[in-house]
Amino acid sequence: FSIRARALDFGNATAAGYDGTPTMQVAGCALPATGCTPGILSFAATAQSGVIATDAASYSEVGAIQVKLVDSDFGAVDAADTPAAQRTVESPVVTIGRFVPDRMALAAKNAPVLQTQHGQCVAAGAGGFSFVGQAFGWATAPQVEVQALNAAGQPTLNWKGALQRLPANGVSSALSGNGAPASLQTLVTGAATVVDAGSGKATVTLSGADRFAFARSASSPVVSFAAAPTLQVTVRDSSETAVAGNEAIDSDALVVGAAGGVPFSAGSTFHTGRLVLGNAFGDARRGLAVPVELQRFTERGWLRIAEDNGCVSLPLAAWSYTQGSGTLAGGRECRAAASTPTLTLVQGRALLRLPKMPDNSQAAMTVILNLAATPEASACASGTATTALPLNLPWLQTARAGSPGLDNNPAARAVWGRAYQAWMNRRELF
Repeated sequence: FSIRARALDFGNATAAGYDGTPTMQVAGCALPATGCTPGILSFAATAQSGVIATDAASYSEVGAIQVKLVDSDFGAVDAADTPAAQRTVESPVVTIGRFVPDRMALAAKNAPVLQTQHGQCVAAGAGGFSFVGQAFGWATAPQVEVQALNAAGQPTLNWKGALQRLPANGVSSALSGNGAPASLQTLVTGAATVVDAGSGKATVTLSGADRFAFARSASSPVVSFAAAPTLQVTVRDSSETAVAGNEAIDSDALVVGAAGGVPFSAGSTFHTGRLVLGNAFGDARRGLAVPVELQRFTERGWLRIAEDNGCVSLPLAAWSYTQGSGTLAGGRECRAAASTPTLTLVQGRALLRLPKMPDNSQAAMTVILNLAATPEASACASGTATTALPLNLPWLQTARAGSPGLDNNPAARAVWGRAYQAWMNRRELF
């Protein structure tokens, strides 16, 4: 920082003959008012024509201090006959500062963990998994220690209380895919918290509301992969920039997971998934079973996720029925709607059971599973058409006839056909 002072004569005019070398002494700590740790004041200047000037003074701590200039040597020539108090020249005590940190250093305070979305619903011995396109967050949110430093790289212990001005919005973080075949997106960034930890430190905790997802392509699915994302955190205090010439106080970037990625709570595998429905055909005198299968994309194509053990549950209200024909024509699809409250897949499979036709007549309809954010066609409740429940599970959408992208609700055709004959061949015996 800069210091300008003048040596004054008895009439308060500049004493041009003064060429002394005063020292600067700390008379007290103005900020913080209590619990102040003294810093090291560096000052060196020789008066020229009564003016003391330097732009190289420094103070090693944060806060404000009370100082004065003292010269007890300039009048040393009169030491033999003049008391020391009369030979010593002092300035009034003035307050200088507020001094702020030069920069901030970051260190990981805990071991963060990302949430595996399907970690507790897999078969024994199988690792958990998540889906490409499915949002995930923190199982253990990252905590970072912030240490304020002076220009020499030493901690500034007074950076605390009102002198600690790092705002929550000064915390920046970025989770990167670290070479994953799908790009990693940040969906939601929650507000970080900053807590004064004393001794020139603060603890930053990233938000548990943060949400991320690997982007899912509707046209180019990726095979399953093990994710190993890395986290980068920086902090910035811009509170001083309102004064011309002041710069923001920044930190270097802290990278977490560089050695092997930030771990997941129960497995880091990501599948490109889909739910598919199979067409059902049968005798009108009997009910039908529409097969439902949970699949993942592999190098060999789509395969069933056999390790699934209840990871996907489908409520009755999510099923829609449309395009009825025969007995179900004219909006009468609810006559053959399913009645099972919730369908839960096990080993990646389930059957949606539809009743037989009330009059054993032939009929057909399209069954739709509403995985989008908006409903398609109508569901049925107590035999009456109603608005379907959209599950908003786009990461499980699939292709459909006429629409090859993985952005469609699964659909299948259920057909109740002619009654089977009770025999295959009949002949008379003589």
